[in-house]
Amino acid sequence: MSILNETGSYKVIGIESTHLVLEDEYGFDRNVPLAMIAKSKPVITRNVVLKDHDKAVSYTHLTLPTKRIV
Repeated sequence: MSILNETGSYKVIGIESTHLVLEDEYGFDRNVPLAMIAKSKPVITRNVVLKDHDKAVSYTHLTLPTKRIV
């Protein structure tokens, strides 16, 4: 589970009529309204390749407009 305005990992430890009781990765419990809950699933990655990780990016080729367009 995840909370819409928070980051972290949460586990459902209780279900009430208006909220869920969640436990965070540090073992703390909190009551969260159902409207703030989003079901999430871990993403399993295999063989991740970092492309162009070692190349520097240059922005000197960009041009800026010379007139203000209204």
